[in-house]
Amino acid sequence: VFYARLKQGDLARQLNDFPRALLTYEFLINKYPQHSGVLSAELALAACHRAQITPGDVTHYESALAIFERLQDLPAAPVDLRVEAGFQLGDLLATSGKSPEFARAEAVWWTLITIYLLDDTQAVKLGPKGRYWLARALLRLGDLRQERGGLEEARNAYELILLKNLPFAKLAREMFTRAGGKPPHVRRGTRPRAR
Repeated sequence: VFYARLKQGDLARQLNDFPRALLTYEFLINKYPQHSGVLSAELALAACHRAQITPGDVTHYESALAIFERLQDLPAAPVDLRVEAGFQLGDLLATSGKSPEFARAEAVWWTLITIYLLDDTQAVKLGPKGRYWLARALLRLGDLRQERGGLEEARNAYELILLKNLPFAKLAREMFTRAGGKPPHVRRGTRPRAR
């Protein structure tokens, strides 16, 4: 029943029926607080709030922000879900209307990268979704820094995607080149293959 209702909420969200999706996710969170999938429902609830943010209405913004922050920091949450929540939190901060909070967004993303990508003991816990969201965070971080004139910092973000063999490598290579760098063709610590 839980997963059927979760799918119902996801379908409503895809159809932009956010009020219905909100009610479905809230029902699941309240009715099944101990269910193993309840954190996915909370993440989806935050996404619903984010989709309904309008200028001047801070209720949905604050709700989404609070949920993303809680899930990112929740030790019991799966690593991939924490990384996704962290990406969404940073993205929300970076796109928050008239006064985006770039410094906070960058801090959120660098924390994710430092904990889950640069620490080898944590990096092995990443699944495909976590690697996807880390790559998205690095791309967004690079783009923000490039827009604000930090070309070297932008190149560092794009280069991490290449060096850690994350998704979006082709795009990262293009962005790295546009930021004035010559992307590495071989991962550090490896030798070129014999032809």
